[in-house]
Amino acid sequence: PRTLGMVINLLVACTLGGCTYNNLCADEMDCRDGNDADYDACIIGYEASDDKASLYGCSDLWNEWVDCSAEFAHCESSDVWTDEGKCGDEWDDYRDCMN
Repeated sequence: PRTLGMVINLLVACTLGGCTYNNLCADEMDCRDGNDADYDACIIGYEASDDKASLYGCSDLWNEWVDCSAEFAHCESSDVWTDEGKCGDEWDDYRDCMN
């Protein structure tokens, strides 16, 4: 479950923009019973990948994958976070661009 700190971080980050990463991480950490540190690490991971995609000229493909994940990723059973392969094409396109 989300703690007060996680909720406050989510509200502040959404105010500044970037709600997609915050929402994805909050939902994933709820699924996996993550804590504040897990949530923070999730955000940092998304932001680092976003920065790297920008450096390689792959931002559009990264954003397509993130948007797809935001739409389709969900908790399956008690701790499995998945898009059930619905975003595989977007991930492959992004990965190909980065290589």
